[in-house]
Amino acid sequence: MNAVTLAPGLMVNLNLLHTFLTVAELKNFREAARQCNRSQSSVSEQIRQLEEQLSVPLFHRTTRSVSLTAHGEVLFERLELALQLIKGGITEAREKAGHDTDRIQFACSPSLAANFMPGLLRTFRKRNPRITIDITELPTMDMLDRIRTGEFLFGIGPIPPEQHGLDTELLAKEPFVALIPDTLKQSAQPAITLRQLVNLPLLMPTKLSITRRIIEASAKDQGLTFDISYECVHFRTLISMVESGAGTTVLPRSAIAGIRKRNYRAVLIDDSRSWRQLAILTRPRQSMPPAARKLLALAKREIDGYLSPGADAGQDAPATVPAPGGS
Repeated sequence: MNAVTLAPGLMVNLNLLHTFLTVAELKNFREAARQCNRSQSSVSEQIRQLEEQLSVPLFHRTTRSVSLTAHGEVLFERLELALQLIKGGITEAREKAGHDTDRIQFACSPSLAANFMPGLLRTFRKRNPRITIDITELPTMDMLDRIRTGEFLFGIGPIPPEQHGLDTELLAKEPFVALIPDTLKQSAQPAITLRQLVNLPLLMPTKLSITRRIIEASAKDQGLTFDISYECVHFRTLISMVESGAGTTVLPRSAIAGIRKRNYRAVLIDDSRSWRQLAILTRPRQSMPPAARKLLALAKREIDGYLSPGADAGQDAPATVPAPGGS
């Protein structure tokens, strides 16, 4: 059933209500179209149809902004309340049906998939042997796109610095470290600034990497430009190139967890803005089945141990670091 009767002679298509909720939340037709996997003109047409069916304007539109009218505010508030009630009913029904035998399908960024997920899933499997886990390792930007389309229930990975249209629940923040080869005669300092990195031969992840985006955004704010010698997709390749003496790289501290240090030092990046935020990423208003809630609760408990400096074999970076500024 694609329509619901709201009053005698008034039937509203449920797809139109879903589109309205998306536009109202994002306040941007282009972003709403991307999240709904439709064209912007299609989204605009659906809103026009809904306004026509209800006989009231729902949005104020200008070339620069989108905002709700008084009628739109009322509808948005009531639909949000109704959606919460529906979610609660679905959750209770699934819990009574014993859906702990469900399959959990989610995505994860490569660095977390390699270092954090094995231990997390091993612990989860021991406690919940009937739950099947289907995890896909994806570059972060691909992961975000496929969460938006509904292919995955959720993702675990870094938050990109730009707008992404997803809900985020912060798990932890971690610092970046510079891996400096022993062939470079740097002083044995406990930290290094981005300004000092400019003078070193630099190896970096590709431009699609969240690590690269965060570091370059902070450098740009300081009027700095890096001269990058090599770009690599995989963190492990960058580490191997540093070990060979090809140059210095910048990685999240967890990327060298469990790797025996050879021919390089790991030094903290001294920059209050250069932190990677790890989060659970979901579509707006996404409800979680009981099995997924169990897995995410365990992830929240385990993440601090994974990020602690003691987990990084052979790392030189100090155990205490300054608290990140802002969110």
